[in-house]
Amino acid sequence: MKAKYIGNLDFFKDGVYEVVTTIHDNEPLGNGEINRTGGNIYICQEGKSPYWMFREDEVELIND
Repeated sequence: MKAKYIGNLDFFKDGVYEVVTTIHDNEPLGNGEINRTGGNIYICQEGKSPYWMFREDEVELIND
């Protein structure tokens, strides 16, 4: 699955990212914190770039 960034940060605009994993509400983020956003958080990567965490309302999912 892929995700297109639709948030308001210019750095990520027009980026299409591979969704590596999905962290659901109330699940651990992996850094000692818990996702309490009320929605999913998507861990994404574009090519060999670092991993990015995007909230559900910042991406449009693309099924490929």
